[in-house]
Amino acid sequence: MKKIRIREKCPICQLSLEIDLNEVNKHIIVKECPAKHYKKENHPLLGTTFEYYKDNDKSNERGVGLDA
Repeated sequence: MKKIRIREKCPICQLSLEIDLNEVNKHIIVKECPAKHYKKENHPLLGTTFEYYKDNDKSNERGVGLDA
């Protein structure tokens, strides 16, 4: 998988987020923390961004939807 690091930082650990260039769906931009505890999905056609945070025990994932 080819990934690139971007300047945007993870709000939890401050690592640079990564974008997977091999993602099949090009209509959704997925930015993910290398530690896998934060993910941000941008849906440009819908004008919406979803943010996902992993809980400390790694068993639960909660999401927040943000309108652009």
